[in-house]
Amino acid sequence: MDDDLERELMERLLGEGTSPPEDVANLVYAACQGAQALAEQLATPVTNRPAVSVTQRAALPASALGGTFLESLEVVGFRGVGPAVSLGLSPGPGLTLVVGRNGCAKSSLAEALEALFTAQSARFEGRPKEWATAWRNLHVDEKPRVSATFTTAGHGRLQATRSWAPEGGLADGVLRVTDAQGRVLSADELGWTTSVAEFRPFLSYAELGKIGQEPSKVFDALNVVLGLDAVGEAQARLAAALSPLTSRAKSVKDARAQLTSKLQRLDDPRAKELLGLLTARKPDLDALADTLEAQRSEGGEGDVRVLTQLSRLDTAVVDWAALAATWREALAKKAEVADESSARQASLATLLRDTLAFITDETTSCPVCERPTDGTLRERLTTRAQEATALAGAYKGASAAVDAATRAIQNARAQLPTTALGAASGCLTDEQLAPTREAVDALRTATTPDALELAHLRYAEAVPALTVTARAALEGLDADYRELSRGLGRWLEDARAVADEQDDAKRLKAAREWLKGAETELRDARFAPIEQQVLTLWKSLGAQSDVSLDKLRLVGSGTQRKLALDARVGDKEAAALAVMSQGELSALALALFLPRTALAQSPFRFVVIDDPVQAMDPIRVDGLAKILGDAAETRQVIVLTHDERLPEAVRRMQIPARVLRVDRRGESHVALREQQVAWQAYTDDAWAVARSNMGAELVRRVVPTFCRHALEAAAIMAYRRERLRAGDHPTEVAESVRDAHTLMEVLSLGLFGTADRTGEVFRAVNNRVGRDVGDCVRACKQGAHEPVDDYRALIDNTRQVAAWIAER
Repeated sequence: MDDDLERELMERLLGEGTSPPEDVANLVYAACQGAQALAEQLATPVTNRPAVSVTQRAALPASALGGTFLESLEVVGFRGVGPAVSLGLSPGPGLTLVVGRNGCAKSSLAEALEALFTAQSARFEGRPKEWATAWRNLHVDEKPRVSATFTTAGHGRLQATRSWAPEGGLADGVLRVTDAQGRVLSADELGWTTSVAEFRPFLSYAELGKIGQEPSKVFDALNVVLGLDAVGEAQARLAAALSPLTSRAKSVKDARAQLTSKLQRLDDPRAKELLGLLTARKPDLDALADTLEAQRSEGGEGDVRVLTQLSRLDTAVVDWAALAATWREALAKKAEVADESSARQASLATLLRDTLAFITDETTSCPVCERPTDGTLRERLTTRAQEATALAGAYKGASAAVDAATRAIQNARAQLPTTALGAASGCLTDEQLAPTREAVDALRTATTPDALELAHLRYAEAVPALTVTARAALEGLDADYRELSRGLGRWLEDARAVADEQDDAKRLKAAREWLKGAETELRDARFAPIEQQVLTLWKSLGAQSDVSLDKLRLVGSGTQRKLALDARVGDKEAAALAVMSQGELSALALALFLPRTALAQSPFRFVVIDDPVQAMDPIRVDGLAKILGDAAETRQVIVLTHDERLPEAVRRMQIPARVLRVDRRGESHVALREQQVAWQAYTDDAWAVARSNMGAELVRRVVPTFCRHALEAAAIMAYRRERLRAGDHPTEVAESVRDAHTLMEVLSLGLFGTADRTGEVFRAVNNRVGRDVGDCVRACKQGAHEPVDDYRALIDNTRQVAAWIAER
């Protein structure tokens, strides 16, 4: 959000009578700062949220591109242009008319410049797919290319080229921009990407005809230059934060309606008690939770769970017979090796091994039996040690097998439904439970395999009967109520979460509504100057129209956005777009377009308009010529037209303009030729007056004046070109021209770049073109105060001097 917008918004946010409650203001401010700031604000408890305050920020630097003028345009292989054609322009304020018949490719030049900046063309919007390939010229094999040279304040000269590969669409062109030093600059770095969208400097023929069909696009074009996108983005962030809260609240509301409907169908006192609490205007969630807990503790939930477990006993089978068999086998094996001497075999084996280790070849008698230690003794001791070791291992293995069988039985006993049988006394009788309980006790206490097998037989006989009894009891319970009570418990959890969120939901709604209102106020305030310019322009363009415009408004949002026009036909209110002729709609489109291009924030000081004289009657053409002339005082205005009435009106109304003729020959060869520049128009007019029969007195006054204007126009053209190329800001250049009041000061600007070298003007001119020719400067300076003997010589000499100055 830029500083100006933040300041205006904060004045409303904190101002007396315009500020919302503090907690709402916090959310508005956080939303304006970004999604992360809003998330952090919502994650902080309300009591801990700091009060909103204006953030002190350094002013943003002014755009480096104070003004961008178009110096030249070269087009190759684009639409109606085949081989390369170049359009040279004077980079500064002024009016240039490019005139040619329909089909001569003049619109191709305008659309090429649009494609250079945007890789798009308004001509193809909404057109059939076949149109998408119509932008390539069919007469050249060369790759399509559009190049332009710009003179800018801040960057000097820029060269921009967009080229296209042999394959690919219009949007696939690659843009390259370089400055005078050859450094590559990006469109983003220059500010072109956003500026083209906000201050679109070209108005195509296609766009002129769409104002009555697409008022929402007119809204978008005007709304974007008001710089309120950040406010819209903040509203979107608030809406995004509110959306999940609203969605969850709706889900809880819908679930409450479903639970209410189900409870109403139950003939159960408990359901009626819950229903009374649930259908209150604002349900007491704590009371609902307490009631539900009390109903559960009175007996119900546990019974269902216990009976369900008992009804499934036959699906949890343990193979007790296999456990008993394994236990019996392990005990028998242990008994085989567990005689009186087997337990001592491990000690004996150790003793014998130690004895064998003690006896060596030098030992004469056994330390145990004191017999001679011959080979027979060692052999007997070794054999006996091995037998003892084997008997000890068998005993140990048998003991381990008994232990494993015992553990398996203990694990199986842990799975017995002991707890469920104990808890089932509230829903089944002792008689129903006794057989299974006794069998379970027998399984738990059996000390022999035979006892375990017998207990298992009793358990296998008792379980089927118990499961049948449990299933019958379960079916007899109020299962619908139980299910509803569980559903109500889940709903309570969700409802509590939503209740915690509702305060923020209300604040978010209030913040969004406040910001929406603030946006409307800001939009109206910022649009007011543009509205006045549009109404003023309409008075000129809509001369003698029955339709009068009283007010313009940007209203609505989303799909309902539009430009609303308060209009009258005579003394009757009317829908302007519906009653305007095509010529009037074109005039309105121009009136809406030009103020946008003239905004100070725009880096573009040029504007390109394609065929604006659509269905205009002569009086409107004159009005258009005047408006274009006024705009050309501060902007470089380039108009392409097939209608000869516009250049004729410009000439007749003595509006300074350069006129170029465009012709298209075979194989898409396009040629441009100069018809006249401003100073040439003045000398042509001077010659027309000199040859007229207006009378000597009038000729004496008018001809020198026209010649003087020609010299001034040539000097101003040269000065603007050189200063803008040097990187001077257009405003500074315009001020210098405006401050040069005399002919000599203006000529000093054109010749020396400064207005304070007037004393050197005559010498510079005479040295270059000769005194005989240069004396025209003195004659123009004297004007009507001294008679001129030879008007033809004055005009011819003025032409030579003006041409030299303009082309220096």
